[in-house]
Amino acid sequence: MRLRLKIVLFLLHSFTFSLQAQIQSDYNLKLIEGQFQNVNYPGFDIHLPMLYFVAENDSGRFVYHLSLADQIKQATSTGCRAGRFFLTAENKFMLIDVTGKLTECGTSKLAKHWQILSNRVSQMEEAALNNYGNLLALYGKVNKNDHNHLMTYDLKYDNLNVINCHSSSGKELSWSPQSAYLSYTIPESYESKRGIGICRWDGSCVSQIRSDTVELSGAKWGLSATKFACIAKSGSSSYIFVLKTDGSLVEKVLQTSVSITSIAWSPNGLYMAAILQKEDENTNELWLIDLESTP
Repeated sequence: MRLRLKIVLFLLHSFTFSLQAQIQSDYNLKLIEGQFQNVNYPGFDIHLPMLYFVAENDSGRFVYHLSLADQIKQATSTGCRAGRFFLTAENKFMLIDVTGKLTECGTSKLAKHWQILSNRVSQMEEAALNNYGNLLALYGKVNKNDHNHLMTYDLKYDNLNVINCHSSSGKELSWSPQSAYLSYTIPESYESKRGIGICRWDGSCVSQIRSDTVELSGAKWGLSATKFACIAKSGSSSYIFVLKTDGSLVEKVLQTSVSITSIAWSPNGLYMAAILQKEDENTNELWLIDLESTP
């Protein structure tokens, strides 16, 4: 399958140089400028051709959206102040505020099931909702003095499951399309570099994909339940790989000499997005990767 690559660029200053020359790719590139800082947390809408991300401007940190339905123009703010966020099945923005509490954009009152969860969990760092809108994976604390834990929450039955065997993990959460699997990043250890953990909603382990030479992180699922995309780093190069759940390589989507901080894969499998960061120039770029078969 031939991939067509488009790049959406968010400049931190009025003038800077593109990172295009540092990408090993023959694909078509498209840049869109905007005055944003600290672009991060890309994510796709489950129902609409829309890409969301978080960025800063002079007024604060907001969620922005970019329509993929028409020719890409300019990203606009949703008006929601946020760091971490996720979308509900009803396309409402659920935000995690600076205190680790759950809020809903545009209202001071949470819906009943979200309020129940908020009362049961004292602090959240990160959360990911599955495509059906009934299972939430989260990383946080049940009680204020607890350590952080990976947890799953069944919204329909008010069932909070604390997964103790993954207590040191739980960042960069992502559900597979049918919610059979939950992936997360495993921290670096003295034996191996960062890796990808895959478990079921109840915490039972499916696989742990690790290497002593290649650092893996930020797994995200698209249309398939048998493969996922992730960030790989080896030496001075960063990659986006597509791997099977057993860790075998399906394809290399791109390679660059700068850092890739986070990625997303659209639910229909047609797009990927990635945040690329050049540290010495303090520059973020949001990449949109078109995976359609025709150029």
